[in-house]
Amino acid sequence: EMRFVTGVQTCALPISNILITGATSGIGRQTALELAALGHHIGVHGRSADKAKAVAGEIEQAGGQATVFLADLMSLEQVSALAADVVERWSRLDVLLNNAGLIQTETVLTEDGHESTWGVNHLAHFLLTQLLLPRLTESGGRVVCVASDAHYGASVPFSDLDGEGSYAGWKRYQQSKLMNVLFAAEFARRHPEVEVVSLHPGFVASNFGMNTGWMSWIMRLTRLVQLSVDDGAKTSVFCATTPTVRSGAYYAKSCEKTPSKQARSEHDAKRLWELSQASVAAWLP
Repeated sequence: EMRFVTGVQTCALPISNILITGATSGIGRQTALELAALGHHIGVHGRSADKAKAVAGEIEQAGGQATVFLADLMSLEQVSALAADVVERWSRLDVLLNNAGLIQTETVLTEDGHESTWGVNHLAHFLLTQLLLPRLTESGGRVVCVASDAHYGASVPFSDLDGEGSYAGWKRYQQSKLMNVLFAAEFARRHPEVEVVSLHPGFVASNFGMNTGWMSWIMRLTRLVQLSVDDGAKTSVFCATTPTVRSGAYYAKSCEKTPSKQARSEHDAKRLWELSQASVAAWLP
């Protein structure tokens, strides 16, 4: 057991196995490094073997433990294989940190024909969490969903989930972050055997969005008001390690925060769950 300081609270937690999706860059990488420094065994997920091995190498060189897991979240088949790999190689999973995300400037479809912002940011993690639920239940574990305050003002496009109507990349991103908050709240209601929270990491100066044309210019112009990647990882680390979080809640700056009115809609959360369940049914046991 180890002791460490989170904010002003001193916490004592056992060493945990923590799987982080999208752990090869930005907030995900920083979160992996910080959690490893606290002594936790990190599952470094990424699409690129080279990048994932590089982060795992950083962790191991600093004396930590890391296991590399590879999958492209644009493929539900690969998401299913990722879950099977985790179950096969880890007898215990304490925390699943759903961190990976993307933003597009035009419609891009996943391998399964879904618009990729909702396909990766929501559906892939919806399926992964379901498939890893037995492992998480065994450990009395926790799911942490990296959402965003970008969800304020968004509503779920139930009639156009795959973006076949008009497409606006930032709007789709906002909608996907709303889905993350709704998913966490609904999961908490349906599965009280595990803890589930969502969070806003802050407006972070990472490489996120830097390959998205006009949006990359906005990201560059706003660098001065963005948080460092270190600061952006703080709430993820807090939510993954603090013993007392309220399941189903939304966090920002390591404190509970009230999400948007739409994010508090149990009707929308239930409807999103049912549509998501139908979309990934072929990969569920």
